[in-house]
Amino acid sequence: MDNQAYLNQISASNRPEKTSKLSGLLKNNIFKISIITVGLFILIFIIGQILSGLKGDVKQDFFDFKVRLDNTSKTIKSYQGLVKSSRLRSYSASLATIISSTTKATDDYASKAYPKVKIAGTEAVTKAAEELENDLHDAKINGFLDRVYARKLAYEISVIMAEESKLIKSIKDTEYQKALQSSYDSLSVIKDSFASFSETK
Repeated sequence: MDNQAYLNQISASNRPEKTSKLSGLLKNNIFKISIITVGLFILIFIIGQILSGLKGDVKQDFFDFKVRLDNTSKTIKSYQGLVKSSRLRSYSASLATIISSTTKATDDYASKAYPKVKIAGTEAVTKAAEELENDLHDAKINGFLDRVYARKLAYEISVIMAEESKLIKSIKDTEYQKALQSSYDSLSVIKDSFASFSETK
């Protein structure tokens, strides 16, 4: 090794290492705290969005429930008298009584919680009511109303019960909670009568 090469080797080993701006920033405590804070804010925001999505809109859930009750009541009034089976008409009359009682409690709560607010259901609830009407109308024309009426009302009862269960947990009004629980218990008894209905019995 010549003298020049030796000097170059010594100067290279003594030359300070170049540090990047990023590594300098990472060593800065204020920068670290800022990054952690921003990360926590983002995490809290994401969790908040997830929880709000799971919670849903209590007001709209209530409106949908009220509209579904009204639609089910109209369906019973329209088709109960056209049903041939006296047994199914009896089930239907019992259901109408439960729905009427629940509707009254729901109207009372609505007047307290949402005075002067126009109550409207979502498009899904409106579409479901239209499909129910169309299916029952077709069944009446084709001569198998009893079977379809029993099956459709068994489904409506299941949906109403699911909505009641949800509202019992989300609405804090004790009186209305009791009314919903009473309705739920009554519907759970009558649901099987519709679900197991057979024209041959």
